[in-house]
Amino acid sequence: SKIPVTKVVYWKVCAIDSAFKNSSYSLEQKAERLYYSRIIRLEPSDGIYFSGTGKIIGQAEPGTTSVEVRIKCMADNKFWDSSSWSESTNTWLVQNADTDWEYGCKGISWNFGERYYVESRGINWLGTKGIIGNRVEFIPVYGLSEKYSFCNYPNPFDPNKQTTCIEYLLQKDDNVKLVIFDINGGVVKEWNYSRGNTGGKQGINRFYWDGRNGKGYIIANGVYFCYLKTSSGKYMTKIMVLK
Repeated sequence: SKIPVTKVVYWKVCAIDSAFKNSSYSLEQKAERLYYSRIIRLEPSDGIYFSGTGKIIGQAEPGTTSVEVRIKCMADNKFWDSSSWSESTNTWLVQNADTDWEYGCKGISWNFGERYYVESRGINWLGTKGIIGNRVEFIPVYGLSEKYSFCNYPNPFDPNKQTTCIEYLLQKDDNVKLVIFDINGGVVKEWNYSRGNTGGKQGINRFYWDGRNGKGYIIANGVYFCYLKTSSGKYMTKIMVLK
């Protein structure tokens, strides 16, 4: 069974030979509890990240004095070291913390459209480093200064195992039409949202697509196009289905 990281664990060992005869036990040892930190959300949106204004927000165990954060670009296996991307696996960014903490991502040179992950671990007053609490993946997209942001993640996605989140940013309540086309221009599925209701509200809007067409069948592998229409314009993003 799993032992909570907040517990102090006492342990001792013995050797067992090929006849299953055991030796005497060693002296008892003590493993201090591991201080941990977990990422609870990305702002302004989980799953994607806005250049220049995004934040990583987390919570740490009470008693944690600082948190280390590590951001990795999965395409080239490099970590952000606060000024550039490094191949060192020990590239951790220190953030002062009590129980609530945040790391601002201003200045990071994102490779837009690539997948990244962020993880964190807590450190106690003795300098003891805890385990990595969790790992969150995301895709950097456009800045909040843009009129609209429009993407889906994960991309590519396997509809036999997961859904993909289609997400867009509206600067005001608006009527929204979303249509997914195949490469021949055929309509795969369509959604319409009214101004001020779910899907048509100011701010971040998201919904999850299971990779099925209007008849309920899972679509074939390939590239598809998601078309977004509002009163302010038309936008397009690509969706890759890979089973």
